[in-house]
Order: sequence, then C-alpha cells, then structure tokens
Amino acid sequence: VSALLNEVDTIRVEQLGGKVYKNSFATFGENASLPLDSMVCSKFFLGVDGFDPEFGITTSTIEETLLSRKMMAASSKTIVIADSSKFGHHGFGRITSIDEVDVIITDSDISPEMVEIIEEAGIELITV
Repeated sequence: VSALLNEVDTIRVEQLGGKVYKNSFATFGENASLPLDSMVCSKFFLGVDGFDPEFGITTSTIEETLLSRKMMAASSKTIVIADSSKFGHHGFGRITSIDEVDVIITDSDISPEMVEIIEEAGIELITV
C-alpha cells in the first residue's frame, strides 16, 4: 500500500520500522512506535480483527494493540477498515472503545443492527 500511495503526488508516505509480521507485513515493536512520539498525522487507517460494542475495537496481538493506540494518539482522525465479518466479534487485544472511532469503512453486508449501533455512536459509516 505504501508503494502505491507513494506514486500519488499529493500524498506524503511515512513508513514505520520495526519487526515485520510475515503474514500481514505489519510492523510492530519499539522501533515502530518511537517515531510516533514526534509525529502529528491527519488520518490513521486501522485494520481490525473485531468490532464489538461491548469489547470495542480489537486486534489479535498485544504488539499490534500497543502500536495502534500510539498511532491513534498521533492522529487527528481514526478510520477503521473492516469487512462485515468483523462486526460483533472481538480479538485478543483491545485497542479502544468504539466511541474513539471517527469513520468506519466496510462492505454492504453489515447487519442493520450494527449499522444502528454505529450511527447511534455518532460514527460516520461508509459502505462499499
């Protein structure tokens, strides 16, 4: 994704270092999170393993959870990207409550009940 975005003249790409997950190419660890202490970002696009009204926004590992929290703190807007199968489920690591999310992008198979919960929470919902 970074390589594709880098081809767009109006987008500036900053890539974090750190350890790399082999299956997702996500980076984590102290080397990934240190630069965030001196950054201010306009948007943070967050892929998640679960979106549950009770448990909140979750992922599968603690390392991803900690890095995601730091990225949220460094960003003006948090945008969750999740297919409809993630809603009503939760992973191991809790990133935040749903009220800390600004926008959700998902597919059109999201349940009407979940749409209602998202709208009541004041979160902008975009279905594609």
